[in-house]
Amino acid sequence: MDIQREIIERLKEKNITLQEIAQQISTQDRKISPETLSKKLASGKIRFKDAQKILDILGYKINFVKRNF
Repeated sequence: MDIQREIIERLKEKNITLQEIAQQISTQDRKISPETLSKKLASGKIRFKDAQKILDILGYKINFVKRNF
């Protein structure tokens, strides 16, 4: 699964809209519209920083785990 789908699934689980996420990002960081977030998720061109911010608002963090081969 890619990060865009993960974010969408977390939004659904928490029953939070992109409008709410955009409002929180706009008050904490920089102004961003729900339409811009939607386009980034749909195109698969979301920046790591933006994904981190969205997941942080949702109560998640990205964690890198070394695989054992």
